[in-house]
Amino acid sequence: LPYNYSELPTGSVDNHMIVTLFLPDTALFLDATSSYNAFGVPSEFTQGKQTLVALDPKNYVVKQIPVMKAADNMIIDSVRVRIENDGLVGTGVVRYTGYERYDLAYGLRSVQADKLTEALRRTLMKGSNKFLLDSCTVSGMEDPSGPLTIRYKFRVPDHVRRTTGRMYVPITLNDPWKGLRFRDDRKLPIELEHCIQEQHVVELELPVGCTYKESASTDAFANPAFSYTVHVAADGGLIRSSAIYSINELMLDEELSDWRRANIALMKEIGRTLVIETP
Repeated sequence: LPYNYSELPTGSVDNHMIVTLFLPDTALFLDATSSYNAFGVPSEFTQGKQTLVALDPKNYVVKQIPVMKAADNMIIDSVRVRIENDGLVGTGVVRYTGYERYDLAYGLRSVQADKLTEALRRTLMKGSNKFLLDSCTVSGMEDPSGPLTIRYKFRVPDHVRRTTGRMYVPITLNDPWKGLRFRDDRKLPIELEHCIQEQHVVELELPVGCTYKESASTDAFANPAFSYTVHVAADGGLIRSSAIYSINELMLDEELSDWRRANIALMKEIGRTLVIETP
């Protein structure tokens, strides 16, 4: 419930029971309903809320449950692709940490074996909904304190356009904020389950005899609550796109106008294509 005891000093503030472990220099908030979390990490839905801790039958304290930082909840995805016919073929490695790791591990454990490949295809999808997952391996499922890692091979058919003497390839393959864009007249805040940082790197191999002549470019937007940076540059026989997206608050309210401006700029940036000149 979105209440503090200072705002509503009644039992209506409470709707869940957890255990508070007091240590010499900190307090840990332990929730048995979040068994996939690393030890000491609060359950996702209790972040930022106040908890009423009974010390004995007559005494209590009110504690604030911490909010995990964006850098604690990361998706780090790196792929290398080459052009085949009118599509992309590539390999990738993605690592999930924090709540991103806990939520994915929980979800994968509930998937039937014969549906696991399709579930992973939806998780890893990039470029377009034509994305095909050829193979993958998952590691780190048993250790909640470490990252969950997926290594995979994939194809994205019909992703390259050609004209005489040129090929056009989209500049990025991921759009992490797609599900967080809303109508311009939205009045209500945007609420997130957790803060998050995503890093996406795409290395495109230049086909033999082809050239890429554009200068390096960087597009960025910074707000204390969120930010993004997209950098594109040629590096020898590769074109490298590197993007970082961060959301540092659980709720975007006063920042909505900046959020709209940032997404307008971002959609323009990720909508660009690489122009590759062919022999």
